[in-house]
Amino acid sequence: MYKLLNAAFFRLKKNKIFYFIIVIMMGMALFTLYSRYADEIKYIEYNLPTTNLKSTDRLLIDNVLIIGFLMSLFTSLFVGTEYSDGVIRNKIIAGHKRANMYMSNFILSVVVGVMIEIIYLLIVASIGIPMFGSIQIPVSEFLLILLDIFMMIVSYAAIFTFISLICSNITTSTVLCLLLTLAMMVIAVLQTPGDEILNMIPAGQAMQISWLAYRECANISILWIYSLGITLIINSIGIYIFNKKELK
Repeated sequence: MYKLLNAAFFRLKKNKIFYFIIVIMMGMALFTLYSRYADEIKYIEYNLPTTNLKSTDRLLIDNVLIIGFLMSLFTSLFVGTEYSDGVIRNKIIAGHKRANMYMSNFILSVVVGVMIEIIYLLIVASIGIPMFGSIQIPVSEFLLILLDIFMMIVSYAAIFTFISLICSNITTSTVLCLLLTLAMMVIAVLQTPGDEILNMIPAGQAMQISWLAYRECANISILWIYSLGITLIINSIGIYIFNKKELK
């Protein structure tokens, strides 16, 4: 496993998609801050109470709806390249276990997802807190929100790793990952607060977290549990199928 992870992270350093999604997330962080600043200028100009604007803690969760799209793009292309370049077949010939190969790709996807999320949080917090004030919600609640976000990222990684390793064609897997992310988002948008399906798909969890900017989310304490369940189920099925898969 160590050798597989070491090789994966070595490839990551040279991966253009990885740097592309970092730039996208950094751009979103700066755009979020700029939008908040522009709104404050507008409110002051029209003598409106700035207390109605988003606080820094709400700015910190404004990116949750796009994480799935960025991770689907990275995971499908990164793993798909291993298929197209014959890397996966070479790893099997070298004697690596398929379960370890599967988990190394899953772990890499998790690390990348967590990394781009932390980059967003650091940028928004370091600039937003001095400009717009500290976090207003209780620390314990904010930490629970962060747990939900990071576990949602883990569940996304499980889903996209599954698709990318089960489907040998890089184009097909990328399209499937993006379409599934879009489909989950559409399903989530069509739901109303309290619908159980919102807990059962990562996009539904992201939608509920984003609602925190406007209303209380009653399910915040259990979202991470659903993410854990999704991850365990998908990875178990994925490893089983990948072990049986015939590689051409």
